[in-house]
Amino acid sequence: MKAVGARLPRYDGIGHVTGKTVYVDDIRVPGSLWVKALRSPSHHAKIAKLDPGPAEAMKGVHAVVTHKDVPLNVYGHLSALGIPGDEPLLAEDDVRYLGQPIAVVAAESEELASAAADMAQSVALVPALTAEMVKDSINHMVDLMGQRESWRYHFMLHQFVSNTPTALAKVEARKQGGMDAVKREQSGTRETT
Repeated sequence: MKAVGARLPRYDGIGHVTGKTVYVDDIRVPGSLWVKALRSPSHHAKIAKLDPGPAEAMKGVHAVVTHKDVPLNVYGHLSALGIPGDEPLLAEDDVRYLGQPIAVVAAESEELASAAADMAQSVALVPALTAEMVKDSINHMVDLMGQRESWRYHFMLHQFVSNTPTALAKVEARKQGGMDAVKREQSGTRETT
């Protein structure tokens, strides 16, 4: 145990401080290609169109890979246990997060790969959920409630967000029978005729 608490010289220390250490990124293999990914500019959207043609037509571009070119595009960490994969390598029909890879371009230089990835951005994305859609849904819910009293609005909005089917039933009950119907529903009692 001579190493514990001892000041041992680092074998790579001189190379690090003098800048002579060679890292993996410093190694250039002749004939290798540069790869750049076309990434999603949106957080959540449907892919309406993806045309790799303009990027493939560029001189020096060797390949443009989309989900159609990947045999096992959807994978998962537990797929060996029989749990289906849920993470696509390249986006298929929709993008799920900002920066998700949609296509990959392989070219002879880094600049050309970047330009080809930009050219492949002829991808058409349709927002899956916009702020306007959320606002319209909330306004529709408020209209269903009939009255726009502040405490009721916040109560119903909370119920709507946390449990949509129950909240809509309460809104409908309130519309037809007032708050007494909602209270009866919450307590589990019903009127019999």
